[in-house]
Amino acid sequence: MLGAIGNDPALVARLAIWERSEAVVRFVAECGRKFEPHNSFWGELLDRLPECGVPKDGVMPHPTRFVAMSGYERGVGKKITTEWQRPQHSAA
Repeated sequence: MLGAIGNDPALVARLAIWERSEAVVRFVAECGRKFEPHNSFWGELLDRLPECGVPKDGVMPHPTRFVAMSGYERGVGKKITTEWQRPQHSAA
């Protein structure tokens, strides 16, 4: 949900600060920047969040939980591709 199309990084950062969830939002944003380096949303969000400590080990899911990964492509063989998972707009 954090990376949903149309989210405003300034608003997300402000809400994270108000809710005292900067560490969690920063963790997800850093994962987003790793898997989607071309998406400016993650950099803008990180720029607006204050520096803070990281969540304790084991509290947050492994970064690969935020992406779909393939391991084999027909005709290519072993090739790992990743796609950041986000909500899709409904057709209704």
